[in-house]
Amino acid sequence: MCGQNMRIGAVEMMLENISQTQRHRRGSHHRNDDMPVAAAVQGDEVSVVCEPNRRQARSMDIRTDPFADLDPMALLDTAFRQAQLGLAEGGIPIGAALFRADGTLLGEGRNRRIQHDDPSVHGETDAFRAAGRQRDYSSTVMVTTLAPCWYCSGLIRQFGIGAVIIGENRTFSGGQDWLADLGVAVTIVDDSRCVAMMTDFIAAHPAVWNEDIGVADTPIVKSAGGRA
Repeated sequence: MCGQNMRIGAVEMMLENISQTQRHRRGSHHRNDDMPVAAAVQGDEVSVVCEPNRRQARSMDIRTDPFADLDPMALLDTAFRQAQLGLAEGGIPIGAALFRADGTLLGEGRNRRIQHDDPSVHGETDAFRAAGRQRDYSSTVMVTTLAPCWYCSGLIRQFGIGAVIIGENRTFSGGQDWLADLGVAVTIVDDSRCVAMMTDFIAAHPAVWNEDIGVADTPIVKSAGGRA
């Protein structure tokens, strides 16, 4: 008991010295660093903790943008090559690719509605399937040459894909605003290659385009509805 009382007395002297130092700093035009100080005695060990520093360390929350270092144009090149492949196959020239936040390619694909006789094979869904199973999509980015339709926007929402890079939205505008309102990071590149490719295709194949966006026997319009 006597030894413990001596240790407590030593701690009290230590705390008084700290307080005097803090008062001296205030008198010397230092920033007010006065702060509660806590001391703990356990066995022969004495620890002194400055409470505000401890609270600050607990509450500090450093957040960074996982997509900040990505080059949208470089990623779009992969999707654009897929669109070119689709066009060469006689399909609709829309390409897509799914990447990790560090730029690793997970999967790429293209609209194969015509090639597979399957209206569900959109560029984004083809890339998504090619990527295989992922445990978490929040740090992935979907890159597409054309604004995603509601079908593909729903896929992005359903699986929590964190970001979308869009080649262009001039020839078609889908669910991009909806995704942005939900917190998805949306980047529109407005790439002239993508605009030219879709403009030329729509002019040459109006019936196929109308079928793709769900418009039957009507004039070609820029639609905010379904798009592959």
